Amino acid sequence: ESTLAQLSEECAEKSSGNGAGGQTSGGGKQKGKGKGKDARQQYIVLVIGACVILAGLLLPVGGGLTRPGLVSLSGLVLAVLFWSTEAVNANVTALIVLAMLPALGALSYQEAFVGFGNPMIWRLVGIMIITIGLSKSGLDRRMAFHALKLARGNVYAMLFLMLVSSQILVFFVPVPQARTSLLATTYLGILQGLNIRHPSNIGKIVFIGIPIFTVMTSASLITGASVEVYAVGLFSTLLNYNFSYVSWMLANLPVTLVACFAILPALAWLYPPETKKIEGADALVSKELAAMGPLNLNE
Repeated sequence: ESTLAQLSEECAEKSSGNGAGGQTSGGGKQKGKGKGKDARQQYIVLVIGACVILAGLLLPVGGGLTRPGLVSLSGLVLAVLFWSTEAVNANVTALIVLAMLPALGALSYQEAFVGFGNPMIWRLVGIMIITIGLSKSGLDRRMAFHALKLARGNVYAMLFLMLVSSQILVFFVPVPQARTSLLATTYLGILQGLNIRHPSNIGKIVFIGIPIFTVMTSASLITGASVEVYAVGLFSTLLNYNFSYVSWMLANLPVTLVACFAILPALAWLYPPETKKIEGADALVSKELAAMGPLNLNE
């Protein structure tokens, strides 16, 4: 809406007469209506959320369900409501539920916050800081292009390096969306620079394969994605075994690699590449690396 409003203002400045002014006014009204509608929806969701909390406090309990259990259930429903409607920022929702459970007597404050003592949480925080540094400095993009340079224009080598890059990046970038975005934008730039346009089987393999490999390689490390922390906790409880960073990697890395290496030929069989070698690919990658210049202090 803000983009449309900005465009309409630019049109109004470039145009003359009342017609352009009328269009701008109409755009402003549309924007105002949209904001009002969003505010009403947010208000309704907040009211429903308050009712959910009251239900946890006031509904009768029995049949094995205790008051703390009912309050915990209402906290779960509240979180799902806020996350699914996006009426409240997801981070704020997490803090609300975290504070709500001890405040309403479902847990003690020690029980509610004991999870923050898990070293895996702080390891994940540390890797997230490294991730931000990689992204801000551009080092992640440099790493991706250096990996692509090894392919020397060979399509199958390029696809293989796409898989390998996804696995290597999981050690440095614990956010699957960030890895997907990095690889997708890098490969999109390469394909566009080589004038490979839709429909293209190479493009299909790349943009179907990247999200698949990103999600699958996440399971290879405890820090591969935030959900892995919960997976480690679950399996540690079920198997009565305390997984370390190395033991989890040794158990899962071979499985994810075998699965990914099985999927890549399947994609190449479903969408046979039009050519085995792309002329000019090596030169384009070298040009991109030259444009980045030498490794700088930030990197």
